[in-house]
Amino acid sequence: MSAICPDCKTPPTDHQEWSCFCGERFNHFVNIGKCPHCGYIHEFTECLQPDCKSITLHLNWYPPVTENVKNLKTDLNLISYLEKAPLSKNPIRKLDVE
Repeated sequence: MSAICPDCKTPPTDHQEWSCFCGERFNHFVNIGKCPHCGYIHEFTECLQPDCKSITLHLNWYPPVTENVKNLKTDLNLISYLEKAPLSKNPIRKLDVE
């Protein structure tokens, strides 16, 4: 899965390393932000481009993941709405009853 900075749209290089709280240096994009030494999962990643340096959620570096999460939230909101809708206006609940 390819990653790009959500702000400057630049992909990280294979040689870039970030530091974990335990002192281990590693590439955040090898294990999706998980430190290979202590297992800590880094929720945020700093862009190492000199003209960017933004700190964003690590998962936002993966555009397909971000889009899928948005779609899932939309689907869950629709399901929640339909579950609360009156039986007469809810085609899904009508099918459940029959």
